[in-house]
Amino acid sequence: MLAFLFTAGDANSVLYPLFWLSLLIVAFAVVMTFILGAIWLFARWYWVVQPAGGYHVHHLSSEEARAIEQATQRATDEEERARYEAVLLSDQGYSIPEIARLTDHEKSEVESWLRIFEEVGPQALH
Repeated sequence: MLAFLFTAGDANSVLYPLFWLSLLIVAFAVVMTFILGAIWLFARWYWVVQPAGGYHVHHLSSEEARAIEQATQRATDEEERARYEAVLLSDQGYSIPEIARLTDHEKSEVESWLRIFEEVGPQALH
């Protein structure tokens, strides 16, 4: 009986529409698998791979670097000093996990500092 579904058969047959319906369902499932797979891969890259250390601040000019170094020396708060040091380390090419280890802070904190620095500037690190 199943073999009948895969033959051209009679267009007036009761099983003929079922063949096309089942073919449509299978095609839909295949397409959705590809779409959901692509979404999953992008989400994995965005939330897992990308933040693992690939983010750096823009290359600081010598004036910017000097200003941040002076601000680091003037900082009285240890947290503020760590934020300035994170920017300087990122400019030197250190990854987020390395900066987190060197400043004794969480990777998410370091990434947040660097992103805020890029969006707002050095005044955001106070």
